[in-house]
Amino acid sequence: MKWLKNFCGLRGYTLDKSRQLAYGNESGFAVLIQYQAEQPQYRITFGVREAEGGVGAAERLSEHLNALAAGNTFVDFASYKENLVTITLTGKAKKDPENLGTVVDDVIGYCNGQPLEPCCHFCGENVPVGVYSVRGQCLSMCPGCFEDLHNNLVAIQNGKKPVNLSAGIVGALLGSLIGVAVWVIIYKLGYIAGITGFIMTVCCVKGFEKLGGGLNRAGLWASLLIAIVMLAVGEYAALCLDLYSALSGYGYEITVFECARALPAMMDGELMTSVIGELAMGYVFMAVASISYIKQVNRAVSVEKEAVRLA
Repeated sequence: MKWLKNFCGLRGYTLDKSRQLAYGNESGFAVLIQYQAEQPQYRITFGVREAEGGVGAAERLSEHLNALAAGNTFVDFASYKENLVTITLTGKAKKDPENLGTVVDDVIGYCNGQPLEPCCHFCGENVPVGVYSVRGQCLSMCPGCFEDLHNNLVAIQNGKKPVNLSAGIVGALLGSLIGVAVWVIIYKLGYIAGITGFIMTVCCVKGFEKLGGGLNRAGLWASLLIAIVMLAVGEYAALCLDLYSALSGYGYEITVFECARALPAMMDGELMTSVIGELAMGYVFMAVASISYIKQVNRAVSVEKEAVRLA
């Protein structure tokens, strides 16, 4: 992200830290560059169309972009479709500002040398465009297209049923059972793995979303709380099965449920210390493995109704 900040300082772009977005004007073209940390990569977009009498210019632009992608290892993808240039660059840390500048200069320079002109890529008109964020996706478009998009978004939101918190919690609890099963299996193998906590988190969130009819911020926090509690339940279930296996091996006739009732009385200082240590390690692994997913879901939930002008 700091390399995008460096790029903005060099080029005079505006930086929106919360959206990991840089935007600026290059010879009349409204260029947007958004950093996607999950890949990591940069996504460059701007609207362009054939000017009057520029037959074949769009096809030549597509060919130029294909050559750009083929000739630069840091360019993952480059295309021109429906009045929109889209280019993705692999994040290369310190080289990012240089690579971004190289690509922007190349493509904008090419467009300036051809019968091509800026446009709103939604309607294709050569009119002034603004920068907008719609449900977390940053786009350039004219005010008229934004108004249409905003009205459509409002209609969709009004037609949606509200999230059912109670049903969602039931779904999260059901989903957590998968996480409990995975914890027990991995525990029996003698490991504590971060993937277990990640699976628990995902299953709780997806379970809530499935039965709750969607996901909101309250649902996300409820799902995370259930995931935390059910990880401890998974540890307890694994201990019960260990106790059952040990006693059965000595010939005792006992059920798993009887072991579950008897286990608290057997939690002496040494066993309790061991359990606390395993749980602490499990929660640390869970946090490390799940933090990126949680941030991604939280962002999606936070911007679900967003439709704002940035510039």
